[in-house]
Amino acid sequence: MRFAWVVLGGACAILSGCFDPDPGGAETDDASDTSAGESATPGGTTLGDTPTDETSSPPAATEGGTGDTGTTDPDTTEGPSGCAGEGLDPSCDEATPYCQDGTCVDCTGLPADACIGFDSATPVCDADAGVCAGCTEHDQCVTGACRFSTGECFAESNRLWVDNTFAGCAAGVGSEESPMCTVEQAVQVINAQIGMDPWAVFVAGSPNPYVGTIDPSNNRPIAVVGPSSGLSAILVGDGNWTIDLWNQSPETYLANLTIEGASDGQAGSASIRCNTGVAYLTDSNLVNSIVGVNINGCSLHMRRSLVSTGGWGVQQSGGELFADETVFENSSGAIESGGSVTLRRSYVRDHWVDGGIHITDGGDLTLVNSMVYNNNYVNRGIMASGGTVDIVGSTVIGNFDCLDTAVGPHSVRSSIVMNHFDVGGMACANATVDDSLVNDGVALGAGNVPVEAADMGSIFVDPNQGMGSDWHVLPGSLPEGVAVHLEGDPRVDIDGDPRPQRPGAADYAGADVP
Repeated sequence: MRFAWVVLGGACAILSGCFDPDPGGAETDDASDTSAGESATPGGTTLGDTPTDETSSPPAATEGGTGDTGTTDPDTTEGPSGCAGEGLDPSCDEATPYCQDGTCVDCTGLPADACIGFDSATPVCDADAGVCAGCTEHDQCVTGACRFSTGECFAESNRLWVDNTFAGCAAGVGSEESPMCTVEQAVQVINAQIGMDPWAVFVAGSPNPYVGTIDPSNNRPIAVVGPSSGLSAILVGDGNWTIDLWNQSPETYLANLTIEGASDGQAGSASIRCNTGVAYLTDSNLVNSIVGVNINGCSLHMRRSLVSTGGWGVQQSGGELFADETVFENSSGAIESGGSVTLRRSYVRDHWVDGGIHITDGGDLTLVNSMVYNNNYVNRGIMASGGTVDIVGSTVIGNFDCLDTAVGPHSVRSSIVMNHFDVGGMACANATVDDSLVNDGVALGAGNVPVEAADMGSIFVDPNQGMGSDWHVLPGSLPEGVAVHLEGDPRVDIDGDPRPQRPGAADYAGADVP
């Protein structure tokens, strides 16, 4: 299985999976990817109590004769699952907890808008679990925008529309029938509102960019959502930044957008400047900028997105970066960080000047189920001149170099870290390395297997040094059985293919299971 791609404004974004609204405590992978031990099901859902056996005796009736026991007269047409009322009903069992038209059902048997009517905090039906739950994707909400931090949908009343192709947008009031011309104008209207209620802006696809810096106020969550198909909504700033989150909104949601750099192109300008609060970027492209994201102190969560800029993809002096199913490619450098970075099921590839990932003093990198390759010149893979690096179930072709400094601790487990002809490969004597393929440092831990550049043709699908190379592994090749699955490790590989579920089971080293 491979990633599916969608073209947005001339660039690509990855589409699969769902957004993890709370990475805290499980930073190394989301719930669908992480093993919880032998008792977990493949889908990540823990089974509930076994329903009462049908042959067991029903509860005794009360003095009134039939009592309120959750059972009904066997001669009625309602049958043994009969109930009264609507919604959650204590007379229904755990597997079918809702009463609908006299029958106990799970949430899939309810009307489409029933969940949000029961509780605004659980507005969508989780079909796998059969219960109403919080939203994790914008398109799960009938209002078009999900507040990931709470699982609530944005309110129907607090929405504005923008469409610069609409002939009357100059006089638009922001309704769906009378949209405004610019996102900047819509955000200014929201900033003027009283209170702290969340607001959403829906941006139409257009051949013309939406010019203006988006600078939300600091008192409310805000979402800016573009179209999920067709023409992209392209945002271009008119100052140093296109999205300016400096001491601003506590929660910002950006989805289905192509975000370019500021139009003046000043040195240091970025598509997004992020200093405080939490920002969520999903299914979007950061392109054509000096820096994709400048992170100073915020928490930025990226999902199914593309970062391809003229300079650094991410420059980070503090705060947190979580990137899931995201591609960093074709920039001068991918990530330069003195903060916390977690990459899961992501690619870092084809950076031609500053190279791959550089962790500086105060930074830490957790790389899980990810690939790093074809990065050149200053940094040909991962370089730690400070901070710590933890690599799990990943493939690094190029180098992992800690510059022999007294930083760390660093660790590599169930991974492939190897040289690529003239590139050093594993070059960190301060690391602990276990159950991995490495060209050097076999003695840094247990269960390691030596490998050299000459072995690449027998291991990888297309191990060339240029764009278009393919570092997925061949079935039965050397990485097979080298890795050891531990509790908490990912349940799937970089493409979503299943990994072993049992702790202690042998697995393929690296990011890919063929």
